[in-house]
Amino acid sequence: MRPPSPPCLPGLFSPPGRPVAQPVKQEIDRLNAAARRVLARLQTGPATNVELSTPECGGLRAVGRIDELREFYDIRKEHVSGGLWRYNYHGRRSWA
Repeated sequence: MRPPSPPCLPGLFSPPGRPVAQPVKQEIDRLNAAARRVLARLQTGPATNVELSTPECGGLRAVGRIDELREFYDIRKEHVSGGLWRYNYHGRRSWA
């Protein structure tokens, strides 16, 4: 039996209390930047998944960024047709 291979990103599974490895931190920063761009675009008005998936906005995983943003913001989706969805920003979530 051979030993398990190391993770594809060194430091991906850092022990608790250790700083996050630089490649992982860079990936987290990149995802946060994409989420900020998606949020900024939605704050200007409704947008479709096609509009949000441009490289200038959120890239191909823009819908994943929307799912992350929904934890803090009220973002609703509406089916337009086929695989086309429209997303609407309705403000920050209130936790009353």
